[in-house]
Amino acid sequence: MFKKSAEAKKARLQARAEARAAGKKEEVTKRPNMVRFGIQNVTRAIETREAQLVLIAHDVDPLEVVIFLPALCRKFRIPYAVVKGKAALGTVVRRKVTVPEWSDLVKLGVTKDIGDWS
Repeated sequence: MFKKSAEAKKARLQARAEARAAGKKEEVTKRPNMVRFGIQNVTRAIETREAQLVLIAHDVDPLEVVIFLPALCRKFRIPYAVVKGKAALGTVVRRKVTVPEWSDLVKLGVTKDIGDWS
């Protein structure tokens, strides 16, 4: 999947460079929508209003990691949802476990489960 997206990006940029070299009006293409993860990325995306949807796992441990996200989403009027299971979110971003996620259409943030410290 990464190879296809890299090839698509290369083709998109190549066409843009050829048009620029030919003297044609440059047509800027938008980057495709992506899913992003990480609590810091999610918080930054919410505060800069880049996030369009935030998904939060229900079984995060410790809960304090994500407890502020719903209030932050409400403050910036960004829709959010609580999803059952970190593993479900992890499959979206190709990780074993996740926490919240944000995406252009589904901008998500994910944090690795640290595990039991005892």
